[in-house]
Amino acid sequence: GMQFNAYARGLSYTSASVISFLMGCLALKQQGLNTPRGKTLFYLTMGIFYFMTGEILWTVYDLILHRDPFPSLADLFYTLAYPSFFLGLLNELRTNKINVKGVSKLFLYSLLLNSFLITCIIFYFYIYRTYDASNTFRENFYTVGYGVGDLILVVMNFFVFFLAWKEREE
Repeated sequence: GMQFNAYARGLSYTSASVISFLMGCLALKQQGLNTPRGKTLFYLTMGIFYFMTGEILWTVYDLILHRDPFPSLADLFYTLAYPSFFLGLLNELRTNKINVKGVSKLFLYSLLLNSFLITCIIFYFYIYRTYDASNTFRENFYTVGYGVGDLILVVMNFFVFFLAWKEREE
């Protein structure tokens, strides 16, 4: 019943993280560290490693130790993933030098509008509404921190999508 579902969910989340990390390692091996893309892959793979470690720890706390996994060491590793993901996306954006010349104004406005709307939604639901004065500093740090980290990554991803779209047109 419910116990099986919890174990299946924990196994699927952990397996997805492990597979993602292994695929990142393979891609990194193929690209090498001395290329701009290799540097991006290094940071992203490190982020996946931290996230994977958080997933494993969360699963151990929850399903093996039967302890509430929040806040815990798992949250520290989830949090460490954000700077690595940020550096990977930043490196990709820096390497590709965004140039908006020749891009339709409608596309640029829709990109900015979508970024603004997503920012408002994430800010309201995942930053403003998650803060709880009755929680400990550590609990609020992680809950609000996840919202801030997600917000930064989502907005940066809009620009990465922009690069991909621009490359497709060229």
